[in-house]
This record gives sequence, structure tokens and C-alpha cells, in this order.
Amino acid sequence: DLLAWLYNDGIGTKKDKKKAFEIYNKAFALYLHDAENGDIDAMGEVACYYKNGLGISKNPKKAFVWTERVAEKIQTGESLAKLAYYYETGYGTERNIDKSSELYAKVIDMCSAEKLFDIAEDFAYSDDKREKEQAHRWYSLAAEKGNAKIIKDVALYYDMEENVSKAMEYYEKAAVLGDIDAMTILGDFYYYGYDIEKNYAKAIKFYKKAFELGNADKLKESYED
Repeated sequence: DLLAWLYNDGIGTKKDKKKAFEIYNKAFALYLHDAENGDIDAMGEVACYYKNGLGISKNPKKAFVWTERVAEKIQTGESLAKLAYYYETGYGTERNIDKSSELYAKVIDMCSAEKLFDIAEDFAYSDDKREKEQAHRWYSLAAEKGNAKIIKDVALYYDMEENVSKAMEYYEKAAVLGDIDAMTILGDFYYYGYDIEKNYAKAIKFYKKAFELGNADKLKESYED
């Protein structure tokens, strides 16, 4: 399917949608064969192909069925989160808010901050507006776990999206928890005035904290050596 993607987007070759469709269709047949024989990864691919219409017509009901089969087989945070989203929005199935709430609660309880962040990433790069909103939900839940690095990574996502207020919010939360990178980035924001008013006093405050913690870490490493 990588070859199909290259033809579909015209990367390294002339764009050829028909050729891409043909290759996707062949790949789908192989994935479907393996999925029907119990291969979990293939099941996930089949669900993806039905959802996005890769080499076949889009089929929400079949996308839901294969997503549900994956979730029943392996019960991972990623598979349960997709299923919860489908129940919540009625994608390929009847809406069931009670079921979606149950699944959301299960995912939050079973997953670390890192896993919740990965779930957010799965939704973040979709062109679908509702899936983008879903990504924001999971980024927020990941941050609530209190892991400074993950909170900084959430800030980086919003920074990349040019949502300065959200990025600053999460950088500051990460900085409070001791993330040196977040402190340095905040210093840069205030020093250079990246879409905010310059504030040299705040820039110095964050740079100073980052410098002090950085030196402390190096001193600790020397002592432990």
C-alpha cells in the first residue's frame, strides 16, 4: 500500500489515481484474506480500508465491524478508543452513549499518559473535523495524567497547529512540573514575542529556571559517576 500511496499523491512519480486504486484493491484482498484467518494486524488494516475507501468503496458498517473485532481480540487502548468514538458518533452503528462512556472510562483507566498521547496522535492527523476534536480530547486526558514530558509534547502539538494560547497553557503546566525544554521554549516565546507581547522579565525568569535545573542535573550526574 506504500506504492499505492506514492501513485495516489504523485510522490516520485506521475500522479495516477487509477493505478493507486488498483494497487490498494490488491492489497485489500490480501489483508482481507489474512483478517478472515485471524490476523489482528490485517483486521485493523481492513477496517482502515473500509473507513477510508482505499481500493474499495467506503463502508462505515464494515469498518465498525472490523474495528469491533480487533477490540474484542486484543483490548488495547487504541482499539477501544476507536470503538468508543464510533459508538459516540454513530459511525457504522447506532449511537450508544452509555457504551461509549463505558469504553472511554476503561481506556482512561488502563492507559498511561504515553498511551493516551498515542491515541490522540492517531486521531490528530485526520482531515475529519470530528476526529480532530477527538484528538484534542485525548491530548487533554493525556496531560491530566501529570507527566511533564507528555504535557510538553501536547504543547508542541498545539504549537505546530499555531494555537498559541493552548500551547502556552501546556508549556506552563509542563514547566511547573520541571520540564526544562518547556521552560526554555517559554523563555523564547516571551523574549522573541512569538504571537504574544514581549516580556523580558518573564523570559529571564524561565531561562533562569531552565539554566538552574540544567546545572543541577549535570551536578547530580557528576556526583553519581
